[in-house]
Amino acid sequence: MSSNTQPQDAVAFYSEHYAQLENKYNSLSSDEVYAPVAHLLPQPPANCLDIGAGSGRDARWFAELGYNVIAAEPVAGFHDKASHRDPRITWVHDGLPDPSSLLRDARQFDLITLAAVWHHLEPNKRAPAAISLAKLMRPQGRLILSLRHGPSHPGLPVYEVNAADTAALFGTAGFRELERHTAASVQDSNTTAGIRWTWLAFEFEGNNR
Repeated sequence: MSSNTQPQDAVAFYSEHYAQLENKYNSLSSDEVYAPVAHLLPQPPANCLDIGAGSGRDARWFAELGYNVIAAEPVAGFHDKASHRDPRITWVHDGLPDPSSLLRDARQFDLITLAAVWHHLEPNKRAPAAISLAKLMRPQGRLILSLRHGPSHPGLPVYEVNAADTAALFGTAGFRELERHTAASVQDSNTTAGIRWTWLAFEFEGNNR
């Protein structure tokens, strides 16, 4: 697996622990996770890309809501287990900052989500990732992502994120910020550890042609 899809050590961590993490992720409610920004989701049916799909929990939720879902996941363990579970979801082995297969196929989406992904990207790879995301958006498409604040997990790379800097970066890539929300973690262990989240929602106004 190439390090230009996602930081290699993050992929290595998730590749080693995906079996334990799958149950943890699936125990959470996507309704609860996305509650701060649910009102900003475009109406289904719409083409949705869930980047860093993990166990497929959110991808299944979007499919249940009526979206046409593509789940992008660079960790083979997650991808291989989840890809057999729901015929409504198309799985691709891809990730940031260079989602090469999605870009090669010239796919474009009405909704792109990155839940608990951005903090794994090294700061110098975020601008290229934002440009890649812009190329995948339809005009007036929505991009929704969550930013993690708090202590890192042992063995897992977690880079500092800043909401204002992130909003400015996406603004440069052609996105207009719609809303910003702070939220507590939906996991009790994260709350105890002092982890919190900022949700950012954008609309794409640039020219990706």
